Order: sequence, then structure tokens, then C-alpha cells
Amino acid sequence: MDGILLGIDGTGPYGTGEYQAEMHTSFVRYIVQKSPIKSKRYERGPGMDGLDMAVIAAKGYDYVHLHLVAQPKVPIFLAGYSRGGAGVIAIAQRLARDNVTVNAMVPFDAVDRALGIDTLDIPNNVERVVHARRDPYAFSRNSFSNCGTKWHAPTKYELKYFRGTHGAVGGVPWPTPKGGKSTDMIKERGEATPTLINYTQDAYAAKEVWAWVKPRLDAHGFFGKQQTVPQAAIS
Repeated sequence: MDGILLGIDGTGPYGTGEYQAEMHTSFVRYIVQKSPIKSKRYERGPGMDGLDMAVIAAKGYDYVHLHLVAQPKVPIFLAGYSRGGAGVIAIAQRLARDNVTVNAMVPFDAVDRALGIDTLDIPNNVERVVHARRDPYAFSRNSFSNCGTKWHAPTKYELKYFRGTHGAVGGVPWPTPKGGKSTDMIKERGEATPTLINYTQDAYAAKEVWAWVKPRLDAHGFFGKQQTVPQAAIS
């Protein structure tokens, strides 16, 4: 399938092995792995401080730009989770300056917590946006503010909130810890207060996110008629 697909994942541990273990059910990872698009790239997200996010976004732009030189006018698809969502918005902004259209973008709870990029607005060179976000009443990651919340015609923008944690919206719901109960409320690392979501609810929220996003991925060209489901959505 002709096209260019770039996915940038969310924040995680610096170590490659630790990162892969933590993000192995990520929706962005799955989309890039399973898409039949020929030119595709998965970028891991930044480290915990987010200082390398601008560098990751620049690498992503270079990848898209170089492949456009080799195959101009092919469709472009972007997907990103958390800070990675901000990363793909930043790439779309640079492509807008090149007068390049992005056919579809799927941010999973995009947050702008990185120096050097300003991603509140999605540029109108993006034809379609599907944005899954955490419900504010879940009290997940209260210290994170969302980006990609403003758009302009002719962009078509779909938004839905899900009663799960920031992790669940990206396909990485919190596992019940050893010695804990599935009905315990989740306490996220670095946050002062617990969420209003328990581990069972979080796993269910991830399934809801994928059930909403998957048909839109198909409709907008990420998968075509493919009907498979990632681990986080079926476990």
C-alpha cells in the first residue's frame, strides 16, 4: 500500500528494554506494526523529562520529507500518543509550511510538555483528525494539559473522551500491582492525588478507545479492510 506512516509514542524509561516492556501494547506501536503502508516508521517517545521531544519531532519530519521526495503525492498518516501526539502535530505544522497535505492524524491524549514546540493548534493542512482524550473527571494526570485542541477549516476533527487514565487512552492501561486488588484506585507516578479509576475500569477504557478509533483508522486509510485487534484491546 502506497503512503507514508509515522508514529511517535509516549514518554517512558530511557532504557530500550524497559521502554519496550512498558509500551508493548501501545496503540501507536500496533498501528505502525500492522499497517500495510510500505513506508512507515515507529519512533519511541522521549525520556521522562521530555527534553528530546523536539529532536524526535525533527527526525520524524526528516523521515516524511525524504520519503516524499522519492514518492511525491502519496498519502501521509500520523499517529502519536501523549508527548508523541504533540510531536506529530509539530511535524504537521512543518509540513504546512511546505504546502504538504496530511491525510489523517490520530493523537491519543496529546499533551505538550516539551520545550521548543507549540502544538495547541492543529494546522489546516491536516484533512482529518481523530483525537481520543482522557475524561477530566477521571482525575488522571491532572498536571498534564492537552494540546491539539484547536483546529481550523477545512480540517474535519473528531473528539471523544474516555473514562480511563492517560495510559489507557494510549493503549497501556495500568496493570493491577502485585498484592493489590483490581478494584483499587490507580495512583499515578508523580501525581499528588489518586485517580478516580480502578484497574478493572482502566483495562475496559482501553478497549473502548480502540473500539472507537479502529473503524476510523480503516475509514481514513491506515488499515484499509484489516480487522485485527491489539493485545490491550482484547486482554
